[in-house]
Amino acid sequence: MQRDYAPRGVKFYYIYKSLEHPGNNGYKRPLTLTERLLHVKEAKQRIGSEFIWLCDNMQNEFNHALGKDPNSEFIVDPDGKLVVQRQWSNPDQLRDDLVRLVGAVENPTAASDIDVRFRPPAEDAAGDERPDGNPSQPDQGNL
Repeated sequence: MQRDYAPRGVKFYYIYKSLEHPGNNGYKRPLTLTERLLHVKEAKQRIGSEFIWLCDNMQNEFNHALGKDPNSEFIVDPDGKLVVQRQWSNPDQLRDDLVRLVGAVENPTAASDIDVRFRPPAEDAAGDERPDGNPSQPDQGNL
């Protein structure tokens, strides 16, 4: 959808927040903002999307402010007004919303048109050692 709607001025963001089950993909739960930012860096490379990535702080304030849903989806209009809020991301509904709000596109991109290759997490995102080699202490970083 980003390929279809970015030329029309629609901006897509991925908000990286705490992982519900980090071990499912070989990650460790980050204890500091630095570690969480390593996860963001790795996810950007692993997924290969062109989205702008935002990272919630270690208190997950952004996540809490928007409902704490693990796979939520939002559409915010150019004036900053929340016009769609979904507890669980739904690509078909998102496309319908964008058609309604921005207009239909000719020859929309299909999931099969996108070459996304997932790869295992890097050692610094999943390994036994923390990036600085020291035990981690919780970090109070901001969004």
